[in-house]
Amino acid sequence: MTARRLVICDLDETLVVTTHHFHNATQGFVREMVEMGFTGHQAIAALRHEEARTLSLAGYTEHFLKRAMGAAYRSLCREAGRMPLAIEERIATEHGNGVYWRPSQPIDGAREAIEQLFASGYRLAILTKGPEGPQNHKLAVMELRNFFERVFCFPHKGVQEFRQVLKEMRSAPENAVMIGNSIASDINPATAAGLQAIHVPYDGLEIPFELAPIAQPEAVQTVSSIAEVPDAVARAFAAELEVV
Repeated sequence: MTARRLVICDLDETLVVTTHHFHNATQGFVREMVEMGFTGHQAIAALRHEEARTLSLAGYTEHFLKRAMGAAYRSLCREAGRMPLAIEERIATEHGNGVYWRPSQPIDGAREAIEQLFASGYRLAILTKGPEGPQNHKLAVMELRNFFERVFCFPHKGVQEFRQVLKEMRSAPENAVMIGNSIASDINPATAAGLQAIHVPYDGLEIPFELAPIAQPEAVQTVSSIAEVPDAVARAFAAELEVV
């Protein structure tokens, strides 16, 4: 039975640690803004606003953070009644360059969990937000790419994306489970699409707009680490068989 079961995994902060790159980039931007005469609070507020706006328009593209930083700088200048300068904007946005390509470390136990799922006969796929090149590079560096039939990279991750993955993988929702750290973009869209989900909270820096309450707790298991995921996957599919 397991050969027909599909396990979909998130990538960032589920299998690999990347949030610190965005945090460091944000801190660099704030330092530059303070040097230019703005307050740290103003800089953070402007950047968060522009990040949310940029993500809502275009999603997690390779240059979304750099664009948000540029927009935040220009917004700060408008509010202060000063003319934005090209040289200042280049300085302000340089911290957003290449964030997705910066070296990342695997989550402890991630490789072992993926190897165990693969050995158990599950079909594996990645569903992640972000540009295809850097996301595939992370998997290659971790030597995990060959475990996954497909890697799906989208600028947004919602119900529509989950349905597309199911369609392309030729899997019914009841034969699939999602593993991820983000309730907003991994867990809730998955359960809304009819999948069960396994929430693996990330013990580190959280992105504010990824926070949300679990919408369908009856369809979600929460585990304390990625090492617990294989057993949780087995329980999820066993429970589905009992329902059927």
